[in-house]
Amino acid sequence: MQFIYENKTLTTVDEITSQKQIVNLDLGLKERGEYPLRRLKIISKYPFGLVSVWSYMQLAHTVFVYPQQLKPLHEASLQNNHNTDDGLHKNSHGSDEFDGLNIHQTGMNMKRISWKHYAKTQQLMVKEFVNYSAQSVVFDFNQLQGNTESRLQQLSYLVTQAYSQGVSYGLQLEAGLYAISDTKEHCKQCLEALSRFAKDENESH
Repeated sequence: MQFIYENKTLTTVDEITSQKQIVNLDLGLKERGEYPLRRLKIISKYPFGLVSVWSYMQLAHTVFVYPQQLKPLHEASLQNNHNTDDGLHKNSHGSDEFDGLNIHQTGMNMKRISWKHYAKTQQLMVKEFVNYSAQSVVFDFNQLQGNTESRLQQLSYLVTQAYSQGVSYGLQLEAGLYAISDTKEHCKQCLEALSRFAKDENESH
């Protein structure tokens, strides 16, 4: 069985069994952007190629190619800090005062799960801590140095690092502000926004 996309054979599965198989398809997309998928041709050939059957699958999906990650040279100066109204901020770092457990919601950082509690109750709970001096972070496109692509690559790095560390963050682009959060869905939305960012063909930076 062969999988063909835009007249290019992506992969061939030599043996088809009754067991479920996962097939990874490399579409060869190298440049960042948003790519609505086109139809995929699936063709199966009888041994020696005497008989062939095929079908087309119309894929109603979009693939995002995120910008490559580039660590900023002066990372500390690229963040706008925002205090919470009362100076009290719940966070997931685990280095502050423990505040309790909350029920895990879809998209929450997996690092916050209390696995000891799960082992006892089979219920996913997340740990909350109180930090009386904590600040959230906003990554601003206009505060970065370099051309458009370089700035997007730096933002891709900052967003990914913030999410992996459980830091609440927002993203400021020319099109608007992505509000502060620390969820997986928020990370995905920010990276997709960086992928869609319009390219400036007449950059002067």
